[in-house]
Amino acid sequence: MNKKQLLINTTKSIKDINILKDKIINPKRPNLVITIFILLILAIICVWERVEIDAVSLNISKLKEEKSGLTAYNEILKAEIENKTRFESIDKIARNKLDMKFPGNNSVILVINKPRQKTTKEKLKNIIKRVKIWE
Repeated sequence: MNKKQLLINTTKSIKDINILKDKIINPKRPNLVITIFILLILAIICVWERVEIDAVSLNISKLKEEKSGLTAYNEILKAEIENKTRFESIDKIARNKLDMKFPGNNSVILVINKPRQKTTKEKLKNIIKRVKIWE
């Protein structure tokens, strides 16, 4: 090797060492605009999630109020059914509104016993039973 080549190689090595030294001592920092942009996106995501959680919580509280109202209404209806199915209440409606009276001692009640008609389902069952007997 001649002196010229040795000097060139040494100069390249020194440049490489300086480049490595700069990278180690002064690492490149991300651009400030990119960092702010990323932080802004993260902040928007956090706020959006909080808004969604608040909306769901509001909906849950409305549904709970509606449920309690319906439960109370259900209890009122149960009490009304209980009141309407009492014998005294039925008797009062029959006497006052429908002008009904209990039959006297000399009254005759005619009861016509009409045979019950079979439903289509019962007819099909009978047909299927007959077919099974033939087999």
